[in-house]
Order: sequence, then structure tokens, then C-alpha cells
Amino acid sequence: MKRVESILVKDRKRHVVIDGSAYPIEFELIGKYRLRPGRELSDGELFELLGENERVLYDKLAIRRLKSMRTEYELASYLENKGASKKLVRELMDIYRTKKYVDDDAYASYYVETRKRSEGPRKIEEKLKEKGVSSVIIEKVLNYDSYEIVFDLIKKRIETNRTKNRKKLVLSLKTHFVGKGFSLEVVDDAIRHALRYYAADEQALLKKDYEKLVVAYEKKMDRATLEPFIRQKLYQKGYAYEDIKKLF
Repeated sequence: MKRVESILVKDRKRHVVIDGSAYPIEFELIGKYRLRPGRELSDGELFELLGENERVLYDKLAIRRLKSMRTEYELASYLENKGASKKLVRELMDIYRTKKYVDDDAYASYYVETRKRSEGPRKIEEKLKEKGVSSVIIEKVLNYDSYEIVFDLIKKRIETNRTKNRKKLVLSLKTHFVGKGFSLEVVDDAIRHALRYYAADEQALLKKDYEKLVVAYEKKMDRATLEPFIRQKLYQKGYAYEDIKKLF
């Protein structure tokens, strides 16, 4: 038999000292197992107590973690990192799955709805894979047309643009949205159709960039060298060669 010697409070946890060994026991189990100094436990009772204590501890941690939506993989990994055995994790995950505490279908659908205007399908797919969502679920939730989304985003950027010429703006849009996970084909198509909303004064932008270059380099070069240099710089910035010639 194992004898309960004392119950100590340490770091806001109750530690039950049994035959010289201190066990951190969850509060509700102290009453359930009638733990008090002098109480004797058989080896079987102690084994049962410690097993249930482990389950209660990790169940509490999991429920606390589930205040925010998690995938099965994320929650299972969290519990294992906290020290739960793989067997216990499997048992708990079966319970949470049945009770719909974890639901990868619902998680993935919610993730797409909240992210699809800021991240493209490729980026969303990468992140869902990192979270352990199955390829079957990912394929299902990504079954939507991203064209209208990216078109609206690009249209707004074009309409509010006041600082980039057309070529520079196109390059900037393409780099940004492909980097966000939208396909190059969809981005190219959306840019092509949205450019009708381009309203920046390209001649004014050209003149402004020309004047900046003159100020920056006129004292460093003679006129014969300066003019072709500035022409080349402006051409690299995306301005039409015919428009550049009008400045000289």
C-alpha cells in the first residue's frame, strides 16, 4: 500500500506527497480520491489516479488552447510538446473530433474566408499544409475563382496611384500579388483589364523624374554625357521613348 503523507501547495498547484514522492494532482481529483494525510492507496489505485490526473491536466490545456480555432495537427502537436503521451493525445483527439472541438473542414473554410482577400490560393495552400490540413480538404476549400478578388484589389491600387507610371505600376502590381500567392496568369489578366482605370498624369510624372535626375547629375557630368544618361534612366523607369525625346 502507498500512504499519503501530506498535501503541499507549491506554485499554485497542489502536490500530494505519497511515500516520499510528490505528485502534482489536479484539484478535483483530490476530492474524488479522498486524498488526505494517512489515506492509503493500493498500487492499482495510485496507477488509476496518476492516469486520470494526466488526462485531466492535458484536457484542461487543450480546452484552454481551443479558445482559438486550431487544426487537429496543431492541437496534437501542442499537447505532445507539453509532454502528453502519443496514446493519450490520440484518445483526446478522438473525443475532440467527435464533439467537433476540432474540425479541419470548418477550420480550412474559415481560414479561406478570412484570408482570401489578402492571400492568394497558393499562399493559403502552403499555410494550410503547414497546419496539417489534408490535401483533400485543401482542394475542396480552394475551389473558388480568385480572379474577381484580385481584380478588385488591383483596380483600387490603380485608381489611387499617383506616383508610378504605367510600366512601373504594372511591375509593382505583378510582383506584389504574385508574391501574395495569386497565380501569374490570374494577376496578368486582372491587370490587363483593370488598366483602363489608370488615371495618373504620366507626362507630369515624367517631367518630375526628369527634373530630379537633372538636379542629381548636372554638376557631375557635362551636357553631352548628361542627356543620353538621363534618357537611359527615364527609359529604364518605364517611360515611352517618344515621350522622353520631347524633353530634349
